Amino acid sequence: EVDLGSISFLNNDRLKECVEKSNAAPDQIAEAARINSETRLRAPKTGFIVLAGLSPLALVPRGWLPDCRPGQISAESKSKKA
Repeated sequence: EVDLGSISFLNNDRLKECVEKSNAAPDQIAEAARINSETRLRAPKTGFIVLAGLSPLALVPRGWLPDCRPGQISAESKSKKA
């Protein structure tokens, strides 16, 4: 009786309001609230873990950058103009 076509995170109070309109038993409502709480906590944790795992890939293009020291580029451009 739950619309799975438009799933979004709900707080537990809103979820209980929606589920109480159905003919669900009180233990089913409590279980739905527990699952909702766990899922709301697991989603950001999973996202952060995935981003942390992908972040070392940013080092790959670093090898393609030229080796320049601070101040070196401006000194070379001045000598080429003269």
